[in-house]
Amino acid sequence: MLVETFEHALKKVDQKCCDEDSSCSNYLRYYNNQPYNKLLKRKLAIETLNDIFKITLIVQFLDHN
Repeated sequence: MLVETFEHALKKVDQKCCDEDSSCSNYLRYYNNQPYNKLLKRKLAIETLNDIFKITLIVQFLDHN
């Protein structure tokens, strides 16, 4: 289930609806994080999710071996 969650998040943030160096209300910008909107970047979210996804797959592999 965790892997599917990261896959879904990655698909969502990988939508090319805004520039990589910014964010939009389709996935990262919400009312509660308005003070951080200038810091939210689609590229960083994609990189972070990819890293988490890879680590999750490695951990799952190690757990099954």
